[in-house]
Amino acid sequence: MTQCKEIAKQLKKMLSIYSIEEKESELLPEFTEPFRFQETLFQQCRNAADELSYLGSCLSCESGDFPDMFYGIYQGNRLHFASSATLDGGCNHVGFFGVSVTALACNDREFVEKAMPHSLGLCGTAVPYDTIPNLFMGIFYKDETMMNEALVLAEKFLARKQRKYDILIVQYLMDLWEKRTENLTELIEQICIEEQRVTENTTYIGYGNEKYNKVINIFAHGLFALAEHYLGAELFETIALPNVKSFCKEYELYRCGHKQNGELLVNYPENYGYLNQISDLIPQITLKENGKKKSIVDTELFADELFQKVYSSGKLQHIVKRDIAWIAAWGTTEEFLQKFREDDEMQYFYDRGLIYYALSNPDMGSCYEISSFLLSRCNKEKKNCILEKKTRDFDGPYHMLFRRKNYDVLQTAELCEQLFEAGADPNQAGEKNVLPIELMMALPFTEEELHPLYDIWMKLPAVDLKLHTFDGKQPIDFAKKYKRKKLATWIKAQL
Repeated sequence: MTQCKEIAKQLKKMLSIYSIEEKESELLPEFTEPFRFQETLFQQCRNAADELSYLGSCLSCESGDFPDMFYGIYQGNRLHFASSATLDGGCNHVGFFGVSVTALACNDREFVEKAMPHSLGLCGTAVPYDTIPNLFMGIFYKDETMMNEALVLAEKFLARKQRKYDILIVQYLMDLWEKRTENLTELIEQICIEEQRVTENTTYIGYGNEKYNKVINIFAHGLFALAEHYLGAELFETIALPNVKSFCKEYELYRCGHKQNGELLVNYPENYGYLNQISDLIPQITLKENGKKKSIVDTELFADELFQKVYSSGKLQHIVKRDIAWIAAWGTTEEFLQKFREDDEMQYFYDRGLIYYALSNPDMGSCYEISSFLLSRCNKEKKNCILEKKTRDFDGPYHMLFRRKNYDVLQTAELCEQLFEAGADPNQAGEKNVLPIELMMALPFTEEELHPLYDIWMKLPAVDLKLHTFDGKQPIDFAKKYKRKKLATWIKAQL
């Protein structure tokens, strides 16, 4: 049996889906309610990415024709990243080393610039955690200054006891940088063999998918492709192909002769059509400060940017228009008024009144107009617009308003007043015992810019300035924390 046929045989035993048609028709997580729109979309990405690279590998090894593997790795890797980059891993771009190497296995060099941008610099100085990703970045960007720093860390790494698997990768990257091409083939072979050996150990942590890499090592293909990128075609052609059972020579010959054009292995039907666009829409990651001298991936910003790109394409409109609550949360005022029926404001939708969805609408204009419309329908007994939820351990309407990601201070101030007149409680502690007044202080504006909100809040007769959170904090403590001097002065005067 040839190497390719053996790989296909082994993968068939491991895969749960065996054809493109099955993958295209698989059931993905359903959109259940408006507040889980983003979360569900990225769950769908994760499920769609599952096994995709290896399905393509299986089909190609079985047929002897390798576009399926090439496109499957591209699509699977990008969909996986679209999901994983939205999860708070608490680390910087070091966490995307594995997917960056995998991207090179299908000549997706553009992906590396999104997942490990040169502008972010090296990943850090932790040994051994940052050692291998730093070497990778220095080589990929052909940056001598970056590489000199990475090599210092690598020497410290090699001076300590390490896993053989990691030592082999470090040695490969160091030899590649020095263009010691005579060592590269053997090192790739040893990396593949060592990975096969250690996958039997349940504590093993690799850089690719260790479950499948013992059959076909896409990560090793990526490392080998890095050599072509760094050395150039002429010198790379002098290197022999690795001869080991988990490294597919025929695929490697195909990869070397083809550029990545973004073609997909699986084209999802119209109801999931937005998934076909996500690979092209992935934004570049950014970092944010997190404690002393530590930067981590801004997963929230990445998720918002990617979701907005998908949403702007119009491919999600059939989801948004499914009912009045979805339209209140994601649609336009015109769409809402067309769908609205008498007494909708008095109904529960997914355990909440419509005002909660309107206040969360990402478009501030629609948020203001829809919310004002709903609140204007309250009668003198304040009973016509549901301001509560069926369970009491939820944030109230003020929390929804102050946790928006874009604001118009004047419109926000008007909504605060309308909410109070409709019966909303400005003292309602949220799900995590967070007071609305703290969220107002945390808004990204200067005190001068917040004056319209201050003026409204200071006039609310029901505001209790003596409330304590679980950790004993009062509004005066939050005013000091957020450096709101004018508000602190007013609170002291009231107390």
